[in-house]
Amino acid sequence: MKTCSRCFVEKNESDFYKKSAATGTLYPYCKECAKAAGSAHYRANKERHLANSKKWRDENLEKARANEQALREKNRDSTRANYRRYTMKNPEIVKERALKYREKNKEVLAEKSKKYDAKRKEWFRAYAARYRLKNPEYQKTYATINVAKLNAKSRKRFALKLGATPEWANPFFIEEAYCLAQLRTKITGIPHEVDHIVPLQSKIVCGLHCEYNLQVIPSLSNRSKSNRYWPNMPI
Repeated sequence: MKTCSRCFVEKNESDFYKKSAATGTLYPYCKECAKAAGSAHYRANKERHLANSKKWRDENLEKARANEQALREKNRDSTRANYRRYTMKNPEIVKERALKYREKNKEVLAEKSKKYDAKRKEWFRAYAARYRLKNPEYQKTYATINVAKLNAKSRKRFALKLGATPEWANPFFIEEAYCLAQLRTKITGIPHEVDHIVPLQSKIVCGLHCEYNLQVIPSLSNRSKSNRYWPNMPI
């Protein structure tokens, strides 16, 4: 037991700070009195303390950041709880600070965003690969769904062609057009497609699926043409 020299209360030795770990000597006043005296001294010299703290931080920026990070890690839960309380209490201040920070660090944030997006893509790819290995039945289901979608789309177009195919259309010449597209692709190395000169579907008119309305052109030309224009189209 030891009596504090300031509050004159007899307390346990654990209630006193140690002067030296080697000798085990204690300060004459207890921890509570020491904290009260420190608080009073800080309040009386607040500006000087703040200036000294700022000066030390500026001179030891990396060390200060490391200390702050270690403190946050040590008190993660309480830090988050305090931040949530402050955010709920002062939403406008937090929003204003965030806007100022984003304006000041646009380039840094953009670079971070790019890195994060790239990292996230890699993570998703790795996750998808692991998931497929663990769940092979998913791959089959996914393939079945895709095939079903493609078949549905193909049948819809096929039905459209049937509806637009007149009785006098020659199926031989139509098949020849598709064979010619494959041949030109093979010889030139440039993808070719069979195009309907007057499109099967458009807001103005619907063409026929017959040999007179077919032409073999490069795929790029077909894509750019789409169903927006054709020869002698009405204005």
